[in-house]
Amino acid sequence: MIILTIPRLLWLYLYVAPDQPHAVKGTLDLRQGEAIKDPSIRLDGEWEFYPDTLLEPGNEKNSWLTQYIRVPGDWKTSTENGHTYGFGSYRLRILVEPDAGRIYGLHLPDAHASSKIYVNGQLLGGQGKPAEDRQHYIPSNAPYTAYFTVEHTKEIELVIQVANFDHPLKGGLVAAPTFGLAAPFGNHQRLAEDIALIACIIYLFHAVYSVVLFFVGNKDRRLLYFALAIVCAVLGTLIGENLLFKWLPLSFEWGIKVLCLAELLSGYVLLQCTKHLLPDAWRTKWSSRYAGLCALLALAILCLPASYNLAVKGFYEIVMLVPCLLAVFFMYRTAKQVDKDRIFLLFSIIAAVNSLVWLLITKKLALDILSYPVDLVISLTFFAAYWFKKYFRLLDQSQQLAGELREADQLKDQFLATVAREVQQPLNSMLHIARAVKEREKSKLDKASAGDLDFMQTIGQGMFAQLSDLVDLERLKENRLTLYQKEVSVQAAAAAVFDMLRYMAGGKAIKLTHRIPAGFPLVRADEERLTQILFNLLHTALKHSETGEAAVYAVSKDG
Repeated sequence: MIILTIPRLLWLYLYVAPDQPHAVKGTLDLRQGEAIKDPSIRLDGEWEFYPDTLLEPGNEKNSWLTQYIRVPGDWKTSTENGHTYGFGSYRLRILVEPDAGRIYGLHLPDAHASSKIYVNGQLLGGQGKPAEDRQHYIPSNAPYTAYFTVEHTKEIELVIQVANFDHPLKGGLVAAPTFGLAAPFGNHQRLAEDIALIACIIYLFHAVYSVVLFFVGNKDRRLLYFALAIVCAVLGTLIGENLLFKWLPLSFEWGIKVLCLAELLSGYVLLQCTKHLLPDAWRTKWSSRYAGLCALLALAILCLPASYNLAVKGFYEIVMLVPCLLAVFFMYRTAKQVDKDRIFLLFSIIAAVNSLVWLLITKKLALDILSYPVDLVISLTFFAAYWFKKYFRLLDQSQQLAGELREADQLKDQFLATVAREVQQPLNSMLHIARAVKEREKSKLDKASAGDLDFMQTIGQGMFAQLSDLVDLERLKENRLTLYQKEVSVQAAAAAVFDMLRYMAGGKAIKLTHRIPAGFPLVRADEERLTQILFNLLHTALKHSETGEAAVYAVSKDG
């Protein structure tokens, strides 16, 4: 927290505490010093304030009716009726050197809840439409930036009409307008927008790879909730920098709804990301109750008008902060006692919550500063570090398991080859005995017994071939398989295979056909391997077919 807070305070000091002049009794003097050359000058201090009056060019301003109000701030203490609803006008005289420049810029970040701006009697623009009653006034969330030209003048008169019939807590210029020469002022505004945009792009990059990891991984929903949390961070950044409503033409009503819904959603998705860290009682009972509360509040936000949503906005923020604080507490506990890798998630959540808290602080204090994305970038970096660390650990484990599987596979091959060799020898002896009995007793054997001996030999030869495959498998993996080539008759090899396989047909309606011509020339091959190949091919054909024909044929072409 100290590491995160020190640079944040330095950032605030650089962009909030420069020594700039302040308005005194409705006048801001920029003729002395280098203030006018600053990129952006905050028009804060004492402004003239005319409650229940919409000043326009030509209206006479009675100095004895003039009162002064501090900007930024709401007008509640300055209005006669003592509340924030109503309308009024702010007036400020800006004194400049005649030759300081001709084109100036003015930015009004927020005026609750509508404004109209006049510069030297000319209408410049504004936010929404201020009026003296609710029926004619139109509120707006959009910030306003404009540039204007003045010719050879020492004084710029700035009049801002403001009306508020929606915000129950604040009304008026709750954020100080900024002013400056066109070139540096424009550069400063673009810099603020560019920083916010770059930060949002970095955030969204993490959201994209989280969604990709969800689809290519084990469908861990926490990744989707994390992506939603990043979307909420993007919305918070754009809202905090007054960019969302500048680019998205939402009505005031829907702008407030989007803001409140984004706050609720950020708390909900953070709870879903860290729900597995909660104790069982919290996870089963309180998390579902919190989800139900969020659903009810979301329905209320959609149904209630803007004024009611703004009245209870503080409650929405409390509901949002509850899972933030719980996440930090339980993440610390699990990182300390269970999983040391979760220290990365703890740092990530602390940085995210710190950024959220400071966002609320800057909005409450109406601090007009450049976007500070460092906390969220640090948060995302730690989150990515956790997942990458977890990934590399799983990769190491998978490599270790792969090595163990390879070793087990080798042991299995060695075992099968050993068994095959041990069985081959007695099987070969049995075949020799059967052949010898048939030869010795052929005159005494009847036709059925001789056929049984032939059938036994055929089965034994098939078994011997399969055992040879097991032995050859080990040789193939060790690159020790040797071919002994000679002149071979393919007709004889095919005939021997057909004799071995006929009994395997098992009554299937499959016809085994030998189509190699009798005068087919000899081929150069390893006779044992040729027989082995034909046996495996035809055996597969028999095993996976119910009807039809399995045929072997050969042709001679070009010698």
